Amino acid sequence: MKVKRFLILGFVLILMTGTLSTQAATTQNSFAVEPWTLEIVDQSDNVLLGAGVSIDHYKRDGRAYISYYDYTNGNLKMAFEVTPGTGNCYNADWECQTIDDSGDVGQYSSIDVFEAVLIKSNGIIFNYAKIGISYYNASWGDLKYAQRSCSETAFGIINCGWTVTTVDDEEGYSNGSYTSFQFLSNGTPIIYYHGQDFFNLGYVKRARLEGSVTGSCGNGWACDKIAQSSADATYGSHISADGSMVAYYDGANGQLMLATPSGTTYGSGCGLVNYWNCVVIDSGGFMSDVGKFVSLLSGDATHPTQMAYYDAHSAIVKYAYATAGTGNCTNQNYICFTVDIANDDDSIGISMALDLEGSPIIVYQSKYDSQAPPALKIARPAAAYGNLAGNCGEVPPGLTTQYWQCEFLDADPDSYLAAYVDVSVSPAGLASVAYFDYTTLADFTELGRLKVAQQHFPVYLPLIKR
Repeated sequence: MKVKRFLILGFVLILMTGTLSTQAATTQNSFAVEPWTLEIVDQSDNVLLGAGVSIDHYKRDGRAYISYYDYTNGNLKMAFEVTPGTGNCYNADWECQTIDDSGDVGQYSSIDVFEAVLIKSNGIIFNYAKIGISYYNASWGDLKYAQRSCSETAFGIINCGWTVTTVDDEEGYSNGSYTSFQFLSNGTPIIYYHGQDFFNLGYVKRARLEGSVTGSCGNGWACDKIAQSSADATYGSHISADGSMVAYYDGANGQLMLATPSGTTYGSGCGLVNYWNCVVIDSGGFMSDVGKFVSLLSGDATHPTQMAYYDAHSAIVKYAYATAGTGNCTNQNYICFTVDIANDDDSIGISMALDLEGSPIIVYQSKYDSQAPPALKIARPAAAYGNLAGNCGEVPPGLTTQYWQCEFLDADPDSYLAAYVDVSVSPAGLASVAYFDYTTLADFTELGRLKVAQQHFPVYLPLIKR
């Protein structure tokens, strides 16, 4: 999975002299207070679809694009917003497409939408949504990539379509699970993903396009290993990349790892000689199991590097953010603390993004009752709602009150929600959450559907005086 960010309106910092600031997101008209709507996007009788979900917004028109997996048919699918009532999905406000149906394909999808520019032969500029999706081919254990792009024919007609290619199909290896995809600022596709070798040992790998999209590793794509294990297949799984940073899970030691480029000198800690540094962020020692389902945001001038992730030993969602050597985490350059109680399962959804005010939004699976199935929750800083104190999680170092405000977005006693979840923020500052809804019907058939929770601006009717 990947994470998105937008230009922050105003100079907002969540890192304030080494600690979190409860006032960081305080504004008079915070986006956090805008209302939510819940919708089913795609469903079909006796079909399980909506897993492996990933969402992004097209910056030009604000439309949401969602990639997801059809488990029953083994297909990669995509849904995107259209003029209300004109779509072909179960929900006619969305258009649904099957992108790849060549075997069991579509797990671990990661989508990014890039505004591309095509200058026509007559000099007219044509703007379009260039879409990239990385995903796993379970039939052969390969990394696949699909890209929608546009070109001009000899007759001046613009044709837009999909190109589907197998990027990494190294024989005897399994490559392409836990993909995290992004376009670089120049539109170059780059994919981070997990793999396993002949000896069932795990690694983190990166594929960067340097030639034709239709190529593969060594033939259009440059593929290299970032980190590898000598002990465990799950090393390098649960990948989340942002910019040049990669967070991942070390299953042998039950710990959260972070890889960053080392520049022109050899790095360390990655299990091989290369130009990367790999460090432990959080590890609880004996019986520790932290780092699954990690969601990473790399730091810049306005916010620190930060991660949301799962602590399986304690069944909690945790949050870590970078500091200058004064942290309380295993890595003293990070402060770690609890966000909320999660579901005590080995397959939960967690995703994080930044809103336009620079505050983190974390969506995740959690139980609201020990006897009920898990539900979809959201955590944002309490100050984003104008509150002086939160209602969940630990009190972070340097503060005297809880930092997070946690709320339910969707809870249904008949549905198992948010085993897969992803969040994106529109150019207007409104959050959208795509997630998986699984239920067993009265006749004992299974139904899996794609749902979306979206913020919207209220519509106020004018006051009519008589």
